[in-house]
Amino acid sequence: MVAERPAVVAAAIRAVLRAEELIAQDLRRAVGWSTAQFPGYGLDELTQAAARQPPCVDIRPLVPTVLERWPSLQSLGLVPAGAPVPDHALDLTLLSAELTATYTPTREGQTA
Repeated sequence: MVAERPAVVAAAIRAVLRAEELIAQDLRRAVGWSTAQFPGYGLDELTQAAARQPPCVDIRPLVPTVLERWPSLQSLGLVPAGAPVPDHALDLTLLSAELTATYTPTREGQTA
């Protein structure tokens, strides 16, 4: 999809970045939109839970962690035992470009 329709992927990234900003601006209101998806939990409980796990669109620092899971996939037989780690399987070029072009950090400790 990235190679075939980069503009669509970039637009989706921008939408998710905007959602992250809106969540940071008013977490309780953002959580309120999803309470129906979590029956049995109140708005206060869900807001507290969301505060402990804020959204993070910038997943670039997680790439090494994802690639380090390769041996686990091999041990489970989900990928061939001798297959090399797919170092170039995660292409975050568009994410990087959109973050550079449009993202204004809103969470404490983040930098542009």
